[in-house]
Amino acid sequence: MRLRFHDDFKTDYKKYKKQVSDGRKLDTDLKTFTDYVLKKRELPASYTTNRLVTEGTGWYECFIYTDKKHTLILLFKLESASLTLARLGPPAYLTTKSRRK
Repeated sequence: MRLRFHDDFKTDYKKYKKQVSDGRKLDTDLKTFTDYVLKKRELPASYTTNRLVTEGTGWYECFIYTDKKHTLILLFKLESASLTLARLGPPAYLTTKSRRK
């Protein structure tokens, strides 16, 4: 399985890595998440994942990082041959339809 990054994800990642209290924990959480998904293993319970029916087939959101000030979710698309990380941000920002691409 191949890992792909959308340009919006790269922009979001740089922005929120500077804002969160522990950037290394964000990196660790993202790496753990991608390792589990790419190896097709079941995610730990700490990663709450929801299917996004309104976005189409294969779209999901996952609560990826939480600290005292920030809760970040990851929007991703899961296909048979690839995992695409599309967006990263707080739920209020990403649930606004106009913010998604």
